[in-house]
Amino acid sequence: MKPAPPPEPQDPETQGSLIVHVLGANGMPPKQTVTVGLSHEYSTYAGAATDNAGVAVFHGLPLGSYEVYLEEVDGVTQPVEVRGYTTAEVLLETSLEGQPEQRGELTVWVRKATGGAAVGALVTIHGQNLDRSFGTLRVGKKSTVVFDDLRSGEYRLHVVYPEEPAPERTR
Repeated sequence: MKPAPPPEPQDPETQGSLIVHVLGANGMPPKQTVTVGLSHEYSTYAGAATDNAGVAVFHGLPLGSYEVYLEEVDGVTQPVEVRGYTTAEVLLETSLEGQPEQRGELTVWVRKATGGAAVGALVTIHGQNLDRSFGTLRVGKKSTVVFDDLRSGEYRLHVVYPEEPAPERTR
């Protein structure tokens, strides 16, 4: 078998890229694959199926204005401008049944910069998908804090280390 040929180089002055995110009614990607269509200058230009994360990607699009739509759902459209040197992104929210929400547990090990357990450090979690307050958790003897029943997504952690007494100087 021969490897696939390398992709054609794009000219950023005449071609752009577009990423389309499709969400179901519960804010998760649709259960089934959907086809994202593009119309450009009053005609259908392209179509691409979404992946498991509800994303369709278009590269090498002529610059200009497009209407993004779903072939499976009437009335879900979004205008987008494709420009050179950038990747346009658009979000389409639908009434389609979404994938089940993923939940899990996040265990965070906190260590001092010099090594060793950071017992007493305070950890706060922040993120767009956070659906309940965890407050500030204190690191225990095992150097861990656990955020349980956490909704899937991207999160930021803020850690405040306990103040250490300054070493005493001897003269």
